[in-house]
Amino acid sequence: MLAVTRTARAVRAALFLCAFLHCLPADAVVESAGDGMGTTTPPSDDPGFDRLGVTSTGLCAVYIGKGWVLSAAHVGQHPVTLGGVTYQDVPNSLVQLRHQSATLSDFVLFRLAPEPPLSPVALSDAPPNVGDVVTMIGNAWDRAPGLTCWDSSWAGVTCDASARYRGYKSAGPFRVRWGRNQVNTVGVDIPYGDWLTHAFEVQFDQSGVTYEAQAVPGDSGGAVFLKRNGQWQLVGVMFVITAFSGQDYYSSAVFGQSTYSVDISYYRSQIDAILSAQQIPALPWNAALLAGLALALTGGAALTLRTRARTS
Repeated sequence: MLAVTRTARAVRAALFLCAFLHCLPADAVVESAGDGMGTTTPPSDDPGFDRLGVTSTGLCAVYIGKGWVLSAAHVGQHPVTLGGVTYQDVPNSLVQLRHQSATLSDFVLFRLAPEPPLSPVALSDAPPNVGDVVTMIGNAWDRAPGLTCWDSSWAGVTCDASARYRGYKSAGPFRVRWGRNQVNTVGVDIPYGDWLTHAFEVQFDQSGVTYEAQAVPGDSGGAVFLKRNGQWQLVGVMFVITAFSGQDYYSSAVFGQSTYSVDISYYRSQIDAILSAQQIPALPWNAALLAGLALALTGGAALTLRTRARTS
């Protein structure tokens, strides 16, 4: 997961904040209801809990079908565990997607073998709207059951009117869990080094929706689902968070933080081109052949094949 450091006073414009982006090891979705342990099994209206995979490095990837997973580029390509079964990543299968400016994005696909026995997910072909309630699934730490409060120096204080910050601290192992949040901003471009990623944002609010959630370092590559016309669609992949100046963002989730997710719809034509290229039968695939086919299908240099992405 990447983190954006910001002042406690206000959420700054995303492009300004991105001057402070830096890579972090990833971890998970933290939600605010009860003791935080009520979302470690699928919800009754399950958007795709079993499609969230955990990489061998403890980060996330989302299974979308035909042997392919989506993740953040800074997560990299690794074996992925789905439903207790570990699937090997196929060498030379990683494809890094591009922003329409032709800049590489923090967004990749790679293939698993053998192909997991899971049906494909529905991929969004339109961005979410501001106000949409989404379900986020990641690989998160258990949190302390009670609310934690801090003063302006991040010293722990009583949760009364004098507290400057409120949120939760980590207190246990990582496990796959889900949470919800409401889309706050859409259509933002997040730069990181040479990469530029088209995204949308949700904000962690104390008075937010039930099971209000915030990603923390480790959720990189986690899934964001939206239900449209009675069908769950994968609308995003988590890749960046904001953090307050001085916050220990490895082990806390604080109200006022934000989570940014890749807008799947923006990259949909590139993803479709890759999935339709499965006429190539051999595993591992020939990298040059796959790259050439991808370029032909997209009509130009829209995709870049990488044998290894940067890791967090």
